[in-house]
Order: sequence, then C-alpha cells, then structure tokens
Amino acid sequence: MGLAASQARWLQLVARKSDLEFRGQMINQRRIMLSQKSMDMERAYTDYLDHKVIRIRTVDPNTGEDRYEKMTAAGLTNVNMRLQDQNGRTVDPGAVNEGYTAHMLNTGQWKLTYINDNETTGKKAGETVEWQDNPSLAEVHDTSQDSLKAAKHDTEAKKLQLEDKRLEMELKNIDTEHKAIETEIEAVKKVIDKNIESSFKTFG
Repeated sequence: MGLAASQARWLQLVARKSDLEFRGQMINQRRIMLSQKSMDMERAYTDYLDHKVIRIRTVDPNTGEDRYEKMTAAGLTNVNMRLQDQNGRTVDPGAVNEGYTAHMLNTGQWKLTYINDNETTGKKAGETVEWQDNPSLAEVHDTSQDSLKAAKHDTEAKKLQLEDKRLEMELKNIDTEHKAIETEIEAVKKVIDKNIESSFKTFG
C-alpha cells in the first residue's frame, strides 16, 4: 500500500472511530434517560402504594369485624356528620375521587361537621369534626386498583429492561468494532511510518 493510499485509509479509520465514539455516547445518554425513567416509574408506584383514603368505619353485624366503606353523603349522615366546603355548602364525597376528598380534608379546604349534638364528644351540631380523632372514620389504603397498577408497573418495567438490554448489546458491538479499528489504525500508522522511512530516507 502506497503512502497516499495508506494516508487515505488512516483518515477513513479515524473518521469511523470518531463516529463509533459518538454513537457510543448517544447510547449511554439513552441508557441514562432509561434509568431516570425507571426511577420515576418506581417512585410513582411507591407513591401509589402509600396512597391513603378516608373511609367510614362500620362494624359487620355478623362477624363483629371492622368494615371500611367509601365515604358518601348518606354514609356520613348515618354517623351524624356532613362534609362542607369553606363556604359552608354541603359536599357529596361520593361524587368525587376518594383521593381528592382526603386531600381536601387533610389540607383544611373541606371540613366535617356534626349534624346533631354528639353526646359522646360533647360537641354541638355544626361543630367541626377532627376526622383523625373520630372512631367512625379511618385512613386506609385503597386497594381497588392494586392488581391493575401492579400489572401495568410490571409490563412497563419489563419494557424498560428489554430496551436497556438491547442498548447494552449495541454498545458492546460498538466497543468491539472500536477496538478493531484502533488495532487497524495502529497497523496503518506503522505502514505509513515505514513508507516515509523508505521513501524519504537520505542515506540507506
């Protein structure tokens, strides 16, 4: 291989090496983004598992065990309470999402009040009920969507794992090709050095 041909080949190999390095950087960036997406997904799933709702506690007449029923206007009436907004208007918790009701109560934007005098607590009709201290109310985890959420989480997690595995294999192939090109660059460089030495050496 002549000097000009060797130089052209060397330039081709250097360009190819740079292209592979750029592709490797892009793949690593995509893997970082996948990792962040996976962390966000796990965080969202954990937040869901920690999700609590406020329900009405009743006793099963047959077993004597506690039951937790979704909060509705009728259910609250049965335990001498009503839900009101900041303007004193009655709110039907059964008409909105349970998580939203819990949020509005916990942030003080809605409140529970007694409908009639409560002999147990000594509070009068219209007085505010602190749900945390009321035995008729309890904060529980809403399990109604657990199976769906778990299935969706597992499916998404598998997709991310497969994509990361594919990118890892692609990166390994690039690394193998990169090493081969580095070896060839070294070989071509030696040929160029040898051509220079034989072509331009003044005294042989």
